[in-house]
Amino acid sequence: MVCVPISKIVYPGKSLGYWEGKAVFTDEGLPGEVVEVEPQKIKKNYLEGTTRAIFQASPQRRQPRCGHYRACSPYQIMDYAFQLEIKQEQLREIFRRQLHLELRSLSVIPSPLIWEYRNRAHFHLIWPKGAPVLAYHQPGELTAFMAVDKCYLLPEKANKVLEQALNLLQAENLREIREIEVRYSFTSDDCLIIFFMEEDSSDQTYFLSSDKDFLENFSSGEAQADALFSFEKAHISLRKERLFCNFPLPEEKESFFPHLEYQNSLSGRDFTPETISSRDGNHKINRTQLDNLLDRLRRNLNCLPVAGAVVVIRKAGKEEEFLLFGQPWLREKIEGISYFLGARTFFQVNVPILSQLIKDLKAIIPLSGQEKLADLYCGVGTFGLALASRAGEVYGVELLAENIALLRKNLEENRIENFKVMAGPASQWAQKILASGLDVVIVDPPRRGLEKMVVKALSDSPCQYLIYLSCNPSTLARDLKELLRAYELKEVRFYDFFPQTPHIETLAILQRKFRSG
Repeated sequence: MVCVPISKIVYPGKSLGYWEGKAVFTDEGLPGEVVEVEPQKIKKNYLEGTTRAIFQASPQRRQPRCGHYRACSPYQIMDYAFQLEIKQEQLREIFRRQLHLELRSLSVIPSPLIWEYRNRAHFHLIWPKGAPVLAYHQPGELTAFMAVDKCYLLPEKANKVLEQALNLLQAENLREIREIEVRYSFTSDDCLIIFFMEEDSSDQTYFLSSDKDFLENFSSGEAQADALFSFEKAHISLRKERLFCNFPLPEEKESFFPHLEYQNSLSGRDFTPETISSRDGNHKINRTQLDNLLDRLRRNLNCLPVAGAVVVIRKAGKEEEFLLFGQPWLREKIEGISYFLGARTFFQVNVPILSQLIKDLKAIIPLSGQEKLADLYCGVGTFGLALASRAGEVYGVELLAENIALLRKNLEENRIENFKVMAGPASQWAQKILASGLDVVIVDPPRRGLEKMVVKALSDSPCQYLIYLSCNPSTLARDLKELLRAYELKEVRFYDFFPQTPHIETLAILQRKFRSG
């Protein structure tokens, strides 16, 4: 054990102090506190550890509301005003270090709600004593789980729906349900419940990696598990610093994935296909079992106070969706625009502050009704639909089919006719539409940021305004390093979409530099 005075909290949420000339990274320490740290990883110039005791508590320290805060909302340990200060300084430090820029004027927009603000949450299911329990992965662990009694970031109704869903699963002993997600509409006060299970697949091979840089650069934004990218029919999932995939890598894998270190989990010391794929025995199912299970679910779901229920079946990297009853979507109305949101569509999780952001964009972006505007990662049309009435033409670029289907439904619902849907990745469409004389471009990419091809197309395009909304300040700074050759950074705003967590949502407003000649 070592005693460490904490000097600051660095992005994405590690407490930093110094001991005998070494940097010490730990958890749960606030600036000004002295903490006792148990070293876990010792390197030449730094060590990583876990805080075991706090000797001098900060006046900003608060008692967490739940016992699982370490897995999802570690900033519960501090006052909300102090959370905003910490995130501001982290953002300034990233710009200072990566761009050599001082953010002298940084607008901060707090969340209207600091609890019960999330419109969705996704949980694993474990059965420790014969009853299903919601769970998150233990921080940094692949197979260890932390029980969740109640999520204070979700509205109360969503928590009640989850509680009743667990009762249903226990009554029917439905251990085939591996994960569960609830989605909530602030407009209608309705919920959509989604059950996840896996169909049996016999050709699974797992590989692990601890390449943190690779995972940070390619993760798509969810805290616990996300698809990184696809390789043919493969599915790759992220669990903190470890990667596993359920497909055999080719012999020439090093040329395809140069970032990774390879370990076949069949020979791994701690990880096997069984421990990865199951938390209480192997409950994958075949198609006959699936039909029976769907019937059992349908018979019992009418007791749930939800607008609809969906089951998602995963097999070999693909997902198949079945509607159990009701409707497979919720409707949210924000600033006069109706959005249909499905079981697997992306949408910002904090609707109250999203409403404020849309208001601000209408005031920030100079639109007279004639301009051409593009939304390059538009999802179900979050920003493009909101601004369509103020623009001449809008181009919405989206990759995922489920998002595109609801985008078209949203266009019809709102009777918007000046919006053109471009199906495919932003890298495919960027150069073509940016060269057509756009006036404004909005980008809201995943955590990995913009693809190099998109950055180049934006830099070469004649568009006058670029609005960049980022959920990862590190990749934002990386992209700005190139974009600022062609654009001037007019303003940076920090919108706190994620109270109680280390996540930072940043809005960068750029205007094209004057081109002489």
